[in-house]
Amino acid sequence: NFNYLFEEMVYYLNKKDMDNEDICLSGSSPMSIYNLRDCYDIDFFCKTNKIKFITKKIESYNDYYLNSKFYKKTKLSIQEIFNNDENYFYYNGIKILSLEALKSFKLCRNEDKDKIDVRLIDEVLNNENYKC
Repeated sequence: NFNYLFEEMVYYLNKKDMDNEDICLSGSSPMSIYNLRDCYDIDFFCKTNKIKFITKKIESYNDYYLNSKFYKKTKLSIQEIFNNDENYFYYNGIKILSLEALKSFKLCRNEDKDKIDVRLIDEVLNNENYKC
């Protein structure tokens, strides 16, 4: 599912002549790349906030994040996500939110699914030999 959605998103970005540097995938996308679990949609941060929606399953996370209580707890701005290379890695030319940053979001939101995800993320972060 992730690979299909990822290809659909890249196709859209190329078709609209969008800069890949303006996008950073978040949500469950980093977990899919690390084969921790598949995603059913793609959430992304948009540096310029020009793109809010690509399809029903590929949409911007900016407004949700900025209006959430966990944004206030993490104190990590969208610009900091893009400007600090510790907050992302590249996958096929697209920025992906780092597992460390994703973990901090999930710890702040702390829903049941987040608690499960944090355990999965910790398995990767605590295993230096793990490769995606």
